[in-house]
Amino acid sequence: MLIHAVGSGVGLAAVQLVRAIQAVPYGTSRTADKIEQSKPLGLEAGLVLRHNFDDLPAAAEKWTAGKGINVLLDLVGGPYIKASQKAMAYKGRMILVGTVAGGTYELDAVMS
Repeated sequence: MLIHAVGSGVGLAAVQLVRAIQAVPYGTSRTADKIEQSKPLGLEAGLVLRHNFDDLPAAAEKWTAGKGINVLLDLVGGPYIKASQKAMAYKGRMILVGTVAGGTYELDAVMS
C-alpha cells in the first residue's frame, strides 16, 4: 500500500493499520524527516515527493518488483493523482481522502 502524506496523523495511523493486517506500507512526504519518523511505526520505504512526480512510478516499480501499487491512500490530491495512476497495479485501487494540493487533477484515459 502506498500512503501519500505518510508523516501526517492519518498517514501514520494508516502505516500502523497496514502493518496490523500484515501488508507492506510505502509512503511519500514532502520532507525526508517525515519519512524517517514514519519508519519506526512500520513504514517499509518512502520517497520525498515535491515537484518530481515522475519519480513515483519508478519508485513503485522498484518497491513492488514491477507489479505496481495495489492500494493507494491519497491524502493530498492535486498533481499526486496523475502520478499515482501511473504507479498503480492492474486493477489497483486508489482512495482519495484529501485535496490539500488541489481539487483539480487530470487522469489518463489510456494506460500503457
